[in-house]
Amino acid sequence: MNWSHVHLMLNHIPVLGVFFGLLLLLAAKLRKSEELDKASLVVFVLMGAAAGLVYFTGEQAEVAVTQIPEISKTLVLQHDDAAFYAVTSACILGGVALLGLFLFRGTRSAPRWFGVVVLLLALLTTGLVVWTANLGGYIRHPEIRSAANHN
Repeated sequence: MNWSHVHLMLNHIPVLGVFFGLLLLLAAKLRKSEELDKASLVVFVLMGAAAGLVYFTGEQAEVAVTQIPEISKTLVLQHDDAAFYAVTSACILGGVALLGLFLFRGTRSAPRWFGVVVLLLALLTTGLVVWTANLGGYIRHPEIRSAANHN
């Protein structure tokens, strides 16, 4: 097993996890549930850490994969650029969520503006991690690239 393999095993965690956290946050808002709200914050903290780990393994995988002649270095660099923004957003979201868990622990409710900030960050992060994953798929899946070019 090498870093490319580890990266491929881990990269789905923040994509699915941030999306799950976003759904949990939306359910919390619809149900007016502080428990679900705090659970979504925990998910965002964990996904911030997971995104950092995926980014680290991606840096290691990039070294290995760019040695393969049929791999497009341009696609790898596009994925790497997108990953920087995705991991930055995920870490900011995770940091804000952690701050919220600390500041609004116990029976203290988070103010409405905090929920709006977390929701906007979660939407941004979801979009960025999905876009990054899509670009990562282009690296080794020509069938995805050809389908994208025909739309």
